[in-house]
Amino acid sequence: MARLYWSADHQCHWIAHTPEAGYVIFPAEENGWSKKKPFHGFDPLRIREVPGRMGFNTGFPDTSEERKSAAA
Repeated sequence: MARLYWSADHQCHWIAHTPEAGYVIFPAEENGWSKKKPFHGFDPLRIREVPGRMGFNTGFPDTSEERKSAAA
């Protein structure tokens, strides 16, 4: 399950964690997910998890729809 994070240190980017790729960073722009890069060496106390839907239009795999399907 992919998780989306926000950081005051990287305000023009989103940070995500996926089981396949680990932590990645990508631009907060249309189709930004396609430009994701590995993200290392950050302070995990400086990021905050946010709902996946906040990454709309970036191509981020919004897990809220997946969670709804799994619950049904």
